[in-house]
Amino acid sequence: MDVLIMKFRRFVLFFIALFFLVSPGSNVYLQTHQNKVKSFEAKVDEYIKAYLDGGNFSGSILIAREGKILICKGYGMANYELNVPNTPETRFHLASISKSFTATAIMILQERGLLNVNDKLIKFISDYDRDSKFPHSIEEIIDMYRESTLS
Repeated sequence: MDVLIMKFRRFVLFFIALFFLVSPGSNVYLQTHQNKVKSFEAKVDEYIKAYLDGGNFSGSILIAREGKILICKGYGMANYELNVPNTPETRFHLASISKSFTATAIMILQERGLLNVNDKLIKFISDYDRDSKFPHSIEEIIDMYRESTLS
């Protein structure tokens, strides 16, 4: 008899747990999280609007946290003459700014101990100027790019 009572209790507990999982109240966390994301997005929109109104920004923004995208949207116009809005898929001509991104990435890697700006390029690119009497360091390459943008 005790075995039947135990099985009945498990059966009842299972259905009680199942009821709470599928009930509307189980979506409270999800709805709260979605509301927080929408609230955050509204704050970002408000912040960006000041720059859009002043003509100081036009582009796309992606904000992620712990690998999850919170906001990914375009603001302003990609082409004012043709009235084409920016979207997350809009492509931008970066020109020389990519040098700044590269230098920043190198400094981040150095801070993390993954490289040193005094390392020679041959350490990372095995085919790089193997016969040179003066092998170039990462710092020298960064300096060359910096000097080329200053002139």
